[in-house]
Amino acid sequence: PQGLRVTLLEPRSVVGAGVAYSTAEPSHRINVPASRMQLSGEEEGAFDRWYRSQPAFADDPQARREDGALYPQRGQFGRYVSQRFAAAVQASGGRLVHLREQALSVDESGLITDTGRRLQSDVLILAISHPPPALPRLAAPFHDHPALIANPWRADSLATIAPDARVAVMGTGLTMADCI
Repeated sequence: PQGLRVTLLEPRSVVGAGVAYSTAEPSHRINVPASRMQLSGEEEGAFDRWYRSQPAFADDPQARREDGALYPQRGQFGRYVSQRFAAAVQASGGRLVHLREQALSVDESGLITDTGRRLQSDVLILAISHPPPALPRLAAPFHDHPALIANPWRADSLATIAPDARVAVMGTGLTMADCI
């Protein structure tokens, strides 16, 4: 609507990727065909069309399936979201702003960021995602063990595992599936 101003607080320079879509690990792929992924309000297949026009498409034959479906690396969807956000900022005429700051507190007088900035708004939306992985209590005694990989999302975290190593994976969620 006319007059609406939106301020996004996101400390990372890349907006919209989050934990899952900022991974640089090549084996982390989207889990549905690219043709089924798009942002709200976009035409079906928008991400698929964008991806096919990117250099990464030519550089990643493993993304292609025999039936023509594409399963790109997750980081590609993060790049797509980031580019779409940057285009929206450009088109907004200053009504959409990204501040590389983190919200620390909020009360009736406004929101305070980690730089000390005070922001006031009519509506506050908390879209906080989820925190990075944390060790379960069972693994706490091994916190400092050199063979423990507590955060598999960290760049190159799995690179030190020998091809013939015996590996134990704790968990049954999507992070576990990505690691496997």
